[in-house]
Amino acid sequence: MGAIASFLPTSDTNHQHVDANQDSVAYILKNMSDVVIQTVFGSEWNINMLGGGHNEQAYYLIPGVALEYNHLDSQGEVKEVQEIIVGNRNLGFELVLIAEPAVGFWRFPVERVSNSEAGIELIYQESCLVLLLPLDLPPGKAAELSLVWQVRKNTE
Repeated sequence: MGAIASFLPTSDTNHQHVDANQDSVAYILKNMSDVVIQTVFGSEWNINMLGGGHNEQAYYLIPGVALEYNHLDSQGEVKEVQEIIVGNRNLGFELVLIAEPAVGFWRFPVERVSNSEAGIELIYQESCLVLLLPLDLPPGKAAELSLVWQVRKNTE
């Protein structure tokens, strides 16, 4: 493990609770090795906003991007985003994620496999958001990722 670990960047995470409607997380990823590191850093978030069954009231929005499917139980990838909105009209609020710099974004449902009278079925549990930051770090250099989460009333 020591030989492998010496090639991996170290990371530092700073969480700041701003107020009841906003939180932020800052990642600092530093290459502590003596070789260039090319990899992708991922930050995973799992959110349940009652989005199963293609609920028309539960949605993803990405400003400037037309998602073919925007239900919270949909899956897909967007290459570069700085803002992601996760909402539910029935609940009356949205979670807004602002990333700096822009990140890649994967989304997919987290599902449980169940064996019922109807047979094997997938039961929606929550929505998974994975934020991807490509890294090309020379020795001793660092990259930063800032994520700000805001809660607001629905804008739709």
